[in-house]
Amino acid sequence: MKDKVLETFKKHKILFIVLIVILLIIIFSLFTDNNSNDKWEDLKISEHLPTPEKGKLDTGSDLDDYLSLTIKGIKKDYYNEYKEDCIKMGYVIEKKDSNNRYEAFNDEGYELSLSFVNNNLSIILQAPENLSEISWPTSGIASLLPTPKSNLGKIIIDSSNSFKIEIGNTSKEEFNNYVKDCQNKGFNIDYSNKEDYYYAKNNEGYTININYIGNNRIEIMIEQKEPESNTTETIPSNELRKEFKDAMDSYENFMDEYVAFMKKYQASNGTDISLISEYSEILNKYNQFVKDFENWKNKDLNEKEEAYYLEVLTRVNKKLLEVTN
Repeated sequence: MKDKVLETFKKHKILFIVLIVILLIIIFSLFTDNNSNDKWEDLKISEHLPTPEKGKLDTGSDLDDYLSLTIKGIKKDYYNEYKEDCIKMGYVIEKKDSNNRYEAFNDEGYELSLSFVNNNLSIILQAPENLSEISWPTSGIASLLPTPKSNLGKIIIDSSNSFKIEIGNTSKEEFNNYVKDCQNKGFNIDYSNKEDYYYAKNNEGYTININYIGNNRIEIMIEQKEPESNTTETIPSNELRKEFKDAMDSYENFMDEYVAFMKKYQASNGTDISLISEYSEILNKYNQFVKDFENWKNKDLNEKEEAYYLEVLTRVNKKLLEVTN
């Protein structure tokens, strides 16, 4: 039962992250309604995309390595036309194509995401990280892991209790081989092994997260075990702990507000500027509910708590379908 609970949470966490990204795109478009930038050629990395021929251009972020914008007031046919233009420009590597969303890399490593919502085409373009030759640490927390085959990478975090790195020149097959090497090193406890993701602990409590992020790149993170507690908590076998129920109820209440917000946005067709202040309140509550869940993610649940956990997630998933279909 515990494995089913953890699996459900991980699937739902991924869905929620996707929804937050979509919501951020929406807010970008609201903020920029009065700051339209109609000069496509002035955008820093726009040369890596086809020039839009229809709709109103609203820019969200225009950085040297990141571009987000919205083409407003178009029809689904034009979304499909623009997607085909992107495909012709080479955005076909590791593509993911659904009804209203398209994701792919080009051979230079640029990552493209297109989405069509309420007659708006949202575009996100991410330039590849600049990787260089690295030497794998022989001491510290990283030394607990096997050395990757590729020495092309970029260290993101390097501290006494965590290490995070992006590694290039690593195919999907090599990613799978590295996962096996980690398993052979003892990282095979409470594991979750997916097509492009691996999570596990070793018998000393250290945790690893390995992600295949696309375009022959992987991300590796290892974290130190939590400090030993001087007290042992007695878990009741047939009742909900108050702290657990409060965390779950806080989560469900937040998701109710999120769904209500999305329904209001969809009803307004993106024209209600007052939604910006409401979005700020939602973010504050999101931060609180994350803290609540962090307190429970590594704790054991009794049978009644597991059942309540799945009950809440089932209700929330049904509500989310109302604003994602």
